[in-house]
Amino acid sequence: EQIQKALNENRCVKFTGSDDPVHPLIYGMSSELIVPEGHILLGDATAVIRRYPSSGKLITLRKSAAAVGLKIDGNKQTHYPHFKDLKKTDCAINMEGNCFVANCYVHSHPGTGIYTFGDFPYNLVYNCTCEDVGYIDLKYDARHYQGSYDQNSADGIYLRAFYNVALDCFVKDAFRWAYTTSHSQGGYCTYINCDAYNTLFKCYGFIDIEGADRESLIIDCDGGHESSLWQDYRNGFWISTNGTKALFCSANFFVSGDDLKKKRGDHITIIGCKTTGSGYGVWGDSPVVVKNLASKTHSCGTLRFDACCRDDDKTCASFYVNALDGTGIAAQNILYEQPDGPGMKIMNVRDIQNQCRFVE
Repeated sequence: EQIQKALNENRCVKFTGSDDPVHPLIYGMSSELIVPEGHILLGDATAVIRRYPSSGKLITLRKSAAAVGLKIDGNKQTHYPHFKDLKKTDCAINMEGNCFVANCYVHSHPGTGIYTFGDFPYNLVYNCTCEDVGYIDLKYDARHYQGSYDQNSADGIYLRAFYNVALDCFVKDAFRWAYTTSHSQGGYCTYINCDAYNTLFKCYGFIDIEGADRESLIIDCDGGHESSLWQDYRNGFWISTNGTKALFCSANFFVSGDDLKKKRGDHITIIGCKTTGSGYGVWGDSPVVVKNLASKTHSCGTLRFDACCRDDDKTCASFYVNALDGTGIAAQNILYEQPDGPGMKIMNVRDIQNQCRFVE
Protein backbone atom coordinates (compact mmCIF):
# COMPACT_ATOMS: atom_id res chain seq x y z
CA GLU A 1 0.00 0.00 0.00
CA GLN A 2 2.84 2.39 0.77
CA ILE A 3 4.52 1.73 -2.59
CA GLN A 4 1.23 2.21 -4.43
CA LYS A 5 0.64 5.49 -2.60
CA ALA A 6 4.14 6.67 -3.50
CA LEU A 7 3.57 5.79 -7.17
CA ASN A 8 0.26 7.61 -7.23
CA GLU A 9 1.80 10.77 -5.78
CA ASN A 10 5.17 10.83 -7.58
CA ARG A 11 6.09 10.66 -11.26
CA CYS A 12 9.12 8.50 -10.48
CA VAL A 13 9.64 5.96 -7.71
CA LYS A 14 12.73 3.83 -7.15
CA PHE A 15 13.16 0.59 -5.23
CA THR A 16 16.35 1.39 -3.38
CA GLY A 17 18.75 -1.45 -2.75
CA SER A 18 20.97 -2.75 0.02
CA ASP A 19 24.31 -2.00 -1.68
CA ASP A 20 25.14 -5.65 -0.99
CA PRO A 21 24.74 -8.00 -4.02
CA VAL A 22 24.85 -11.05 -1.76
CA HIS A 23 22.03 -9.78 0.46
CA PRO A 24 19.70 -7.64 -1.66
CA LEU A 25 16.85 -5.70 -0.15
CA ILE A 26 13.61 -7.69 -0.61
CA TYR A 27 10.30 -6.02 -1.41
CA GLY A 28 7.49 -8.53 -0.84
CA MET A 29 4.33 -8.17 -2.92
CA SER A 30 1.11 -10.19 -2.92
CA SER A 31 -1.19 -7.86 -4.84
CA GLU A 32 -1.06 -6.02 -8.14
CA LEU A 33 1.01 -2.84 -8.27
CA ILE A 34 -0.30 -0.21 -10.71
CA VAL A 35 2.13 2.23 -12.29
CA PRO A 36 -0.09 5.21 -13.24
CA GLU A 37 -0.15 6.73 -16.71
CA GLY A 38 3.14 8.42 -17.54
CA HIS A 39 4.84 7.36 -14.30
CA ILE A 40 8.16 5.52 -13.95
CA LEU A 41 9.11 2.64 -11.65
CA LEU A 42 12.85 2.07 -11.22
CA GLY A 43 14.81 -0.74 -9.62
CA ASP A 44 18.19 -0.66 -7.95
CA ALA A 45 20.81 -3.30 -8.73
CA THR A 46 20.53 -4.72 -5.21
CA ALA A 47 16.74 -4.55 -4.83
CA VAL A 48 14.48 -7.55 -5.52
CA ILE A 49 10.70 -7.67 -5.84
CA ARG A 50 9.58 -11.03 -4.49
CA ARG A 51 6.12 -12.28 -5.32
CA TYR A 52 4.43 -13.84 -2.33
CA PRO A 53 1.60 -16.33 -3.03
CA SER A 54 -0.99 -14.48 -5.10
CA SER A 55 -2.86 -14.61 -8.39
CA GLY A 56 -3.33 -12.09 -11.17
CA LYS A 57 -0.83 -9.69 -12.66
CA LEU A 58 2.04 -8.52 -10.49
CA ILE A 59 2.90 -5.13 -12.03
CA THR A 60 0.69 -3.28 -14.54
CA LEU A 61 1.96 -0.30 -16.48
CA ARG A 62 -0.79 2.07 -17.51
CA LYS A 63 -0.47 3.97 -20.78
CA SER A 64 2.96 5.60 -21.31
CA ALA A 65 4.34 4.21 -18.05
CA ALA A 66 7.84 2.72 -17.72
CA ALA A 67 9.62 0.04 -15.70
CA VAL A 68 13.41 0.11 -15.72
CA GLY A 69 15.91 -2.09 -13.90
CA LEU A 70 13.42 -4.22 -11.97
CA LYS A 71 14.49 -7.60 -10.62
CA ILE A 72 11.44 -9.79 -10.05
CA ASP A 73 11.61 -13.10 -8.19
CA GLY A 74 8.33 -14.84 -9.03
CA ASN A 75 8.92 -17.25 -6.16
CA LYS A 76 6.70 -19.81 -7.87
CA GLN A 77 7.63 -22.72 -5.61
CA THR A 78 5.76 -21.10 -2.71
CA HIS A 79 2.53 -20.77 -4.72
CA TYR A 80 1.73 -24.46 -5.00
CA PRO A 81 -0.56 -26.08 -3.97
CA HIS A 82 -2.69 -23.28 -2.50
CA PHE A 83 -2.55 -21.20 -5.70
CA LYS A 84 -2.56 -24.25 -7.96
CA ASP A 85 -4.62 -22.71 -10.79
CA LEU A 86 -2.35 -19.85 -11.79
CA LYS A 87 -2.49 -19.15 -15.52
CA LYS A 88 -0.03 -17.90 -18.09
CA THR A 89 -1.95 -14.59 -17.93
CA ASP A 90 -0.80 -14.16 -14.31
CA CYS A 91 2.16 -12.28 -15.69
CA ALA A 92 4.99 -10.42 -13.98
CA ILE A 93 4.83 -7.20 -16.05
CA ASN A 94 1.71 -6.17 -17.96
CA MET A 95 1.83 -3.29 -20.47
CA GLU A 96 -1.18 -1.17 -21.42
CA GLY A 97 0.18 0.74 -24.40
CA ASN A 98 3.04 3.16 -25.18
CA CYS A 99 5.02 1.55 -22.36
CA PHE A 100 8.77 1.16 -21.96
CA VAL A 101 10.23 -1.86 -20.15
CA ALA A 102 14.03 -1.97 -20.03
CA ASN A 103 16.79 -3.84 -18.21
CA CYS A 104 14.32 -5.93 -16.25
CA TYR A 105 14.92 -9.49 -15.05
CA VAL A 106 12.05 -11.89 -14.29
CA HIS A 107 12.75 -15.38 -12.98
CA SER A 108 10.94 -18.31 -11.31
CA HIS A 109 7.59 -16.80 -12.21
CA PRO A 110 4.39 -18.90 -12.42
CA GLY A 111 2.97 -16.92 -15.36
CA THR A 112 4.30 -15.20 -18.47
CA GLY A 113 7.25 -12.87 -17.96
CA ILE A 114 6.36 -9.70 -19.92
CA TYR A 115 2.94 -9.42 -21.50
CA THR A 116 0.50 -7.25 -23.41
CA PHE A 117 -2.91 -8.28 -24.69
CA GLY A 118 -5.67 -6.38 -26.44
CA ASP A 119 -5.80 -2.81 -27.70
CA PHE A 120 -2.50 -1.74 -26.11
CA PRO A 121 -0.04 -0.90 -28.92
CA TYR A 122 3.39 0.76 -29.13
CA ASN A 123 5.18 -0.98 -26.29
CA LEU A 124 8.98 -1.38 -26.30
CA VAL A 125 10.71 -4.17 -24.37
CA TYR A 126 14.47 -3.60 -24.33
CA ASN A 127 17.32 -5.67 -22.90
CA CYS A 128 15.10 -7.78 -20.66
CA THR A 129 15.57 -11.36 -19.49
CA CYS A 130 12.85 -13.85 -18.56
CA GLU A 131 13.95 -17.12 -17.00
CA ASP A 132 12.06 -20.16 -15.66
CA VAL A 133 8.52 -18.99 -16.39
CA GLY A 134 5.51 -21.29 -16.30
CA TYR A 135 3.85 -23.48 -13.72
CA ILE A 136 3.45 -26.96 -15.21
CA ASP A 137 6.54 -28.36 -13.50
CA LEU A 138 4.83 -27.83 -10.14
CA LYS A 139 1.20 -28.50 -11.04
CA TYR A 140 1.76 -31.55 -13.26
CA ASP A 141 5.26 -32.63 -12.27
CA ALA A 142 6.07 -32.31 -15.98
CA ARG A 143 9.21 -31.10 -17.69
CA HIS A 144 7.71 -30.34 -21.09
CA TYR A 145 4.75 -28.51 -22.59
CA GLN A 146 1.67 -30.18 -24.04
CA GLY A 147 -1.74 -28.86 -24.99
CA SER A 148 -3.59 -30.08 -21.90
CA TYR A 149 -1.14 -28.08 -19.78
CA ASP A 150 -1.59 -24.91 -21.80
CA GLN A 151 -3.19 -22.60 -19.24
CA ASN A 152 -0.43 -23.29 -16.74
CA SER A 153 2.38 -22.90 -19.23
CA ALA A 154 3.92 -19.52 -19.99
CA ASP A 155 5.72 -17.54 -22.65
CA GLY A 156 8.76 -15.39 -22.04
CA ILE A 157 7.59 -12.26 -23.89
CA TYR A 158 4.00 -12.29 -25.17
CA LEU A 159 3.09 -9.39 -27.48
CA ARG A 160 -0.52 -9.95 -28.48
CA ALA A 161 -1.20 -6.41 -29.59
CA PHE A 162 -0.08 -4.11 -32.41
CA TYR A 163 3.16 -2.21 -33.11
CA ASN A 164 5.23 -3.68 -30.31
CA VAL A 165 9.00 -4.15 -30.30
CA ALA A 166 11.25 -6.58 -28.41
CA LEU A 167 14.91 -5.59 -28.76
CA ASP A 168 18.03 -7.30 -27.35
CA CYS A 169 16.05 -9.64 -25.09
CA PHE A 170 16.87 -13.11 -23.77
CA VAL A 171 14.48 -15.88 -22.68
CA LYS A 172 15.60 -19.02 -20.88
CA ASP A 173 13.29 -21.90 -19.91
CA ALA A 174 9.88 -20.51 -20.86
CA PHE A 175 7.61 -23.53 -20.87
CA ARG A 176 5.77 -22.67 -24.08
CA TRP A 177 7.12 -20.12 -26.58
CA ALA A 178 10.06 -17.87 -25.85
CA TYR A 179 8.39 -15.07 -27.86
CA THR A 180 4.98 -14.88 -29.50
CA THR A 181 2.59 -12.64 -31.39
CA SER A 182 -0.35 -14.89 -32.13
CA HIS A 183 -4.04 -15.03 -32.92
CA SER A 184 -6.35 -12.03 -33.19
CA GLN A 185 -5.66 -8.53 -31.84
CA GLY A 186 -1.98 -8.79 -32.72
CA GLY A 187 0.48 -7.91 -35.44
CA TYR A 188 3.01 -5.44 -36.83
CA CYS A 189 5.41 -6.53 -34.09
CA THR A 190 9.19 -6.55 -34.42
CA TYR A 191 11.75 -8.81 -32.75
CA ILE A 192 15.41 -7.80 -33.10
CA ASN A 193 18.38 -9.66 -31.62
CA CYS A 194 16.18 -11.73 -29.32
CA ASP A 195 17.63 -15.08 -28.25
CA ALA A 196 16.47 -18.14 -26.32
CA TYR A 197 18.06 -21.05 -24.48
CA ASN A 198 16.83 -23.90 -22.28
CA THR A 199 18.46 -26.01 -19.60
CA LEU A 200 15.67 -26.94 -17.13
CA PHE A 201 12.74 -27.92 -19.34
CA LYS A 202 12.03 -29.18 -22.84
CA CYS A 203 10.28 -26.07 -24.00
CA TYR A 204 7.94 -25.82 -26.96
CA GLY A 205 9.34 -23.36 -29.45
CA PHE A 206 11.32 -20.24 -30.15
CA ILE A 207 9.12 -17.64 -31.90
CA ASP A 208 5.44 -18.11 -32.79
CA ILE A 209 3.75 -15.76 -35.27
CA GLU A 210 0.58 -17.79 -35.56
CA GLY A 211 -2.67 -16.59 -37.07
CA ALA A 212 -2.21 -12.95 -36.06
CA ASP A 213 -4.15 -10.16 -37.78
CA ARG A 214 -1.07 -8.58 -39.35
CA GLU A 215 2.50 -9.54 -40.15
CA SER A 216 5.58 -9.28 -37.94
CA LEU A 217 9.28 -8.73 -38.61
CA ILE A 218 12.02 -10.89 -37.05
CA ILE A 219 15.67 -9.87 -37.43
CA ASP A 220 18.87 -11.49 -36.14
CA CYS A 221 17.18 -13.71 -33.54
CA ASP A 222 18.93 -16.89 -32.38
CA GLY A 223 17.31 -19.99 -30.90
CA GLY A 224 19.58 -22.51 -32.56
CA HIS A 225 21.74 -23.46 -29.60
CA GLU A 226 22.59 -27.13 -30.11
CA SER A 227 23.07 -27.90 -26.41
CA SER A 228 19.72 -26.34 -25.50
CA LEU A 229 16.79 -28.56 -24.44
CA TRP A 230 13.82 -28.30 -26.79
CA GLN A 231 10.78 -30.53 -27.03
CA ASP A 232 11.06 -32.91 -30.02
CA TYR A 233 13.38 -30.52 -31.88
CA ARG A 234 10.72 -27.80 -31.82
CA ASN A 235 13.01 -24.84 -31.17
CA GLY A 236 11.79 -23.12 -34.29
CA PHE A 237 9.68 -20.50 -35.94
CA TRP A 238 6.05 -21.27 -36.66
CA ILE A 239 4.78 -18.59 -39.02
CA SER A 240 1.15 -18.70 -40.12
CA THR A 241 0.58 -14.96 -40.39
CA ASN A 242 0.58 -13.47 -43.87
CA GLY A 243 3.45 -11.18 -44.83
CA THR A 244 5.78 -12.05 -41.95
CA LYS A 245 9.51 -11.70 -42.59
CA ALA A 246 12.41 -13.53 -40.92
CA LEU A 247 15.87 -12.14 -41.73
CA PHE A 248 19.25 -13.53 -40.61
CA CYS A 249 17.81 -15.72 -37.84
CA SER A 250 18.81 -19.13 -36.46
CA ALA A 251 16.58 -21.89 -35.13
CA ASN A 252 15.94 -25.61 -35.45
CA PHE A 253 13.28 -25.17 -38.14
CA PHE A 254 11.26 -22.59 -40.05
CA VAL A 255 7.69 -23.45 -40.95
CA SER A 256 4.93 -21.38 -42.54
CA GLY A 257 1.42 -22.69 -42.98
CA ASP A 258 -0.29 -25.78 -41.60
CA ASP A 259 -2.72 -27.70 -43.76
CA LEU A 260 -4.16 -29.72 -40.88
CA LYS A 261 -5.13 -26.61 -38.92
CA LYS A 262 -6.17 -24.74 -42.08
CA LYS A 263 -3.78 -21.90 -41.31
CA ARG A 264 -1.99 -20.16 -44.13
CA GLY A 265 1.29 -18.32 -44.27
CA ASP A 266 1.04 -16.30 -47.49
CA HIS A 267 3.68 -13.86 -48.78
CA ILE A 268 6.24 -15.14 -46.25
CA THR A 269 9.85 -13.93 -46.62
CA ILE A 270 12.77 -15.92 -45.19
CA ILE A 271 16.22 -14.58 -46.09
CA GLY A 272 19.69 -15.40 -44.76
CA CYS A 273 18.46 -17.77 -42.04
CA LYS A 274 19.91 -21.07 -40.90
CA THR A 275 18.71 -24.18 -39.12
CA THR A 276 20.48 -26.66 -36.88
CA GLY A 277 18.87 -30.09 -36.72
CA SER A 278 15.87 -29.71 -39.02
CA GLY A 279 14.80 -27.81 -42.11
CA TYR A 280 12.27 -25.51 -43.78
CA GLY A 281 8.64 -26.02 -44.69
CA VAL A 282 7.07 -23.06 -46.53
CA TRP A 283 3.53 -23.47 -47.83
CA GLY A 284 1.36 -20.60 -49.10
CA ASP A 285 1.05 -17.91 -51.75
CA SER A 286 4.09 -16.08 -53.14
CA PRO A 287 6.88 -17.13 -50.75
CA VAL A 288 10.35 -15.58 -50.93
CA VAL A 289 12.98 -18.01 -49.62
CA VAL A 290 16.51 -16.84 -50.44
CA LYS A 291 20.07 -17.64 -49.28
CA ASN A 292 19.09 -19.85 -46.37
CA LEU A 293 21.09 -22.73 -44.92
CA ALA A 294 19.74 -25.96 -43.45
CA SER A 295 21.97 -28.35 -41.53
CA LYS A 296 19.80 -31.44 -41.14
CA THR A 297 20.69 -33.97 -38.42
CA HIS A 298 17.54 -36.06 -37.87
CA SER A 299 15.38 -38.19 -40.12
CA CYS A 300 12.04 -36.41 -40.37
CA GLY A 301 11.42 -33.60 -42.82
CA THR A 302 10.53 -30.36 -41.06
CA LEU A 303 8.42 -31.87 -38.26
CA ARG A 304 4.69 -32.13 -37.94
CA PHE A 305 3.79 -28.47 -38.37
CA ASP A 306 4.37 -27.96 -42.08
CA ALA A 307 2.13 -28.78 -45.00
CA CYS A 308 3.95 -31.95 -45.99
CA CYS A 309 5.85 -33.83 -43.30
CA ARG A 310 4.67 -35.49 -40.11
CA ASP A 311 6.60 -37.31 -37.42
CA ASP A 312 5.41 -40.61 -38.92
CA ASP A 313 6.22 -39.59 -42.51
CA LYS A 314 9.92 -39.94 -43.27
CA THR A 315 9.68 -39.56 -47.03
CA CYS A 316 9.00 -35.86 -47.45
CA ALA A 317 11.47 -33.04 -48.03
CA SER A 318 13.89 -31.55 -45.55
CA PHE A 319 13.67 -28.28 -47.49
CA TYR A 320 10.12 -27.84 -48.78
CA VAL A 321 8.75 -24.81 -50.62
CA ASN A 322 5.35 -24.85 -52.32
CA ALA A 323 3.71 -21.70 -53.72
CA LEU A 324 0.00 -22.42 -53.89
CA ASP A 325 -0.62 -19.52 -56.29
CA GLY A 326 2.26 -20.47 -58.58
CA THR A 327 4.36 -17.37 -57.85
CA GLY A 328 7.36 -16.82 -55.61
CA ILE A 329 11.04 -17.60 -55.51
CA ALA A 330 13.43 -20.04 -53.86
CA ALA A 331 17.01 -19.08 -54.66
CA GLN A 332 20.53 -19.96 -53.50
CA ASN A 333 19.39 -22.09 -50.57
CA ILE A 334 21.68 -24.88 -49.35
CA LEU A 335 20.64 -28.06 -47.56
CA TYR A 336 23.17 -30.33 -45.83
CA GLU A 337 21.86 -33.74 -44.79
CA GLN A 338 22.65 -37.45 -44.66
CA PRO A 339 22.61 -39.48 -47.90
CA ASP A 340 19.36 -41.25 -46.97
CA GLY A 341 17.58 -37.98 -46.25
CA PRO A 342 14.57 -36.84 -48.32
CA GLY A 343 16.37 -33.82 -49.77
CA MET A 344 14.71 -30.76 -51.32
CA LYS A 345 11.24 -30.41 -52.78
CA ILE A 346 10.61 -27.03 -54.43
CA MET A 347 7.30 -26.61 -56.22
CA ASN A 348 5.50 -23.88 -58.18
CA VAL A 349 8.16 -21.19 -57.63
CA ARG A 350 11.21 -19.94 -59.48
CA ASP A 351 13.88 -22.47 -58.50
CA ILE A 352 17.28 -20.80 -58.80
CA GLN A 353 20.61 -22.33 -57.76
CA ASN A 354 19.30 -24.33 -54.82
CA GLN A 355 21.62 -27.11 -53.67
CA CYS A 356 21.31 -30.30 -51.64
CA ARG A 357 24.67 -31.52 -50.35
CA PHE A 358 24.76 -34.92 -48.74
CA VAL A 359 27.23 -35.45 -45.91
CA GLU A 360 28.15 -38.55 -43.91
